[in-house]
Amino acid sequence: MLEDAEEEPVACVIADAHWFAVHAAARRLGVPSVALRTGSAASFCSFLAYPLLMQKGYIPVKDSELNEAVEELPPLRVRDLPRVDQSDPVAVAELLAKVVAGVRNSSGLILNAADFLESAEVDKIRRELAHIQPAASVLYVSFGSVASLPEKHFVETAFGLALSGRAFLWVVRPGSVRGPRGAAVETKLPEGFEETTRGRGRVVEWAPQQEVLRHRAVGAFWTHCGWNSTLEAISEGLLICAPQFGDQMGNARYAMRVWGIAAEVEGELWERGRIAAVIKAVMEGREGEEMRERARELKQKLSASVSRGGSSHAGAERLVDYLKSL
Repeated sequence: MLEDAEEEPVACVIADAHWFAVHAAARRLGVPSVALRTGSAASFCSFLAYPLLMQKGYIPVKDSELNEAVEELPPLRVRDLPRVDQSDPVAVAELLAKVVAGVRNSSGLILNAADFLESAEVDKIRRELAHIQPAASVLYVSFGSVASLPEKHFVETAFGLALSGRAFLWVVRPGSVRGPRGAAVETKLPEGFEETTRGRGRVVEWAPQQEVLRHRAVGAFWTHCGWNSTLEAISEGLLICAPQFGDQMGNARYAMRVWGIAAEVEGELWERGRIAAVIKAVMEGREGEEMRERARELKQKLSASVSRGGSSHAGAERLVDYLKSL
């Protein structure tokens, strides 16, 4: 359908939340999808809680406990929990897990609900799905598996993210901050950082980078400019460069001056105000939109190069033929 469309391309797919395969297919094709729930908000809260309910022994349902209150889902009793009679509870749990995963990976959720009827339940779902962000609105920050930041830069990075006002996902792995003598020091976030960024920022020790970069909500990648990270970013979006050593400085220069898809936070200008300004310019400004357009063009060319008939694909085939001839 995408290839044969003669008019406007598909902008979005809306499908029932239970059609999780549709949402997975849309994601593979790069088309945003929105999940539709025709049931109550309360029932979806039960779906979200199902693994916990099994862990705490509410499920499988026991006849002797039918009237017991489910403390995690007031005012429900055990008899009120979603179930299919005679069905294997593990199979039901697996099905609901796929439904919930499809919703979590979608671009949004449409609820058949009214605030005055289910305000508490709607709020609970909003908290559970707080990671669903508008397109190109989240900054992904990761400086790789080897590079480390001086402690001062780490602190300025934190405050720069706070000042920017943007949503972010920041990977801070153990050992990624070094003290004055170059030795690794404790990666302790500055006081007040978590309170200032609560609800729009998340700090983790690891993230599946390719999956994160493919997510529609990610609008830019602040990276050390290792070559693999640079290629992944070219495939999925635009860059904020913070090269640390080796070939990273050259990679950053090409991304900025040759390909035109990057801005840089330079070492001597690694200061919270400068960091916030660069983030805003890339995520919100005209300069960022121009870079994003060039990044889209490069993504198409890179995709074509690894497809059948493309230069990289042809090169791989020639390599295989050569290895066979040895």
